[in-house]
Amino acid sequence: MKKFLTMLLTLLMMLPALAEPLPLTEADFTLRLSPAEDAPVYPIGEDADALLSALAEYTGAPVAMTFEDADCMLPGMTREYVTEDELFIVATRPLPGDPDANTVESVMVFSADVATCRGARVGMTLEGIEALYGTQYALDWDTAVYGDEFGPQVFFFFDTETWECIGWMLFRNMVI
Repeated sequence: MKKFLTMLLTLLMMLPALAEPLPLTEADFTLRLSPAEDAPVYPIGEDADALLSALAEYTGAPVAMTFEDADCMLPGMTREYVTEDELFIVATRPLPGDPDANTVESVMVFSADVATCRGARVGMTLEGIEALYGTQYALDWDTAVYGDEFGPQVFFFFDTETWECIGWMLFRNMVI
């Protein structure tokens, strides 16, 4: 009996570790505008044209470039695009060695209709996000940041009164 209790206690102590979600993967840095398994996937770090076209089709309106300026670190242009409904913001920049590239560096989502690859969406609580992504994040006032500072990151923005998610962002630094 003592051996059984020891085994049971060991298993119970392992449950939190087993429940902890896996570390971030490449799939975490993709945007899918539909939950259908065969829906196109738009990875962060690739050319922006396909994503911008998909967002225009998804929202039924053109996507406007709202900012363009010389990149602060690389030859080429940094740009920001916003959907007409302001539910999606895409930031792009050139690549090292390719000043003409218009590469997606980040996508911000404010629509409850589009989820991360793990199912997080606008309207979820911080606890709901933790259930999907774990508790290993940096909390910066109203923002939970998953990933390390020099690698790709996933940001969740919260209303600090309700701790409900009001938006999220996929980010991949293209220079570091």
